[in-house]
Amino acid sequence: MCVKKTVRISQFTVDMCELCTYTNICKVLVTHIRRWYRLIIAARKTLLEARKDLWLTQEELANKVNISRAYYSNLEAGKYTPSLKTANNLARALGRSVEDLFL
Repeated sequence: MCVKKTVRISQFTVDMCELCTYTNICKVLVTHIRRWYRLIIAARKTLLEARKDLWLTQEELANKVNISRAYYSNLEAGKYTPSLKTANNLARALGRSVEDLFL
């Protein structure tokens, strides 16, 4: 019999299987979710720091990149992931590489 246990990792909820062959798969999934979440947090801090280093407001940077301030705010908060085009435009506007900002 498979007994399921719900595990909450930050804003993600994952059903972990106990006493079955899927336990190892669930553990791997949880590991990947944690890594992904750490990358989002790191990118969020990097965007914020890069913007503040240039003394730009969110609105000024959003105008340079041709996106809305609300969308940029959500990127900085880690709620959205930018498209490749937007990531390139942000990196160019901030004088950084895409890898520095998002990896």
